[in-house]
Amino acid sequence: MLRWFHPAVVHFSIAFLAAGGAVGCLGYLSRRPRWIRVGHQLLAVGSLCLLPTLVTGYLAANSVTTGAVATELLADHEVAGWILTGCAAITLLWLGSYRGEIPAGQRNPFAIWLAILVSAVLYAALLGGKLVYIYQVGTGA
Repeated sequence: MLRWFHPAVVHFSIAFLAAGGAVGCLGYLSRRPRWIRVGHQLLAVGSLCLLPTLVTGYLAANSVTTGAVATELLADHEVAGWILTGCAAITLLWLGSYRGEIPAGQRNPFAIWLAILVSAVLYAALLGGKLVYIYQVGTGA
């Protein structure tokens, strides 16, 4: 039963973090303050969504049986989730240290960091998708 909660909440983290990172990155590169604000808001919501995603992912991982290859992929997915959480925390700390206003000299590095964050989101999601669609982990098949 627990394995059904993770798919229900994980999509919020993926969507908010990927969209927030992409919109924020584009906002910084194109110097559009509104895009930057929207990106920051989406990143904050996505970061908050990581807590239930991590908890339900842990519960789901401990409620399914997997083959050897899927077990290794599941471990990689878990590590990717923790790396993503670290990236999100760094992003929020970076934003918070400047009260949401990244200084002009740090805007391009921050935009690059947001692109890295989006890459981390997509990689963790790719591993999760492989678990479900290739190895059918948690599908009851």
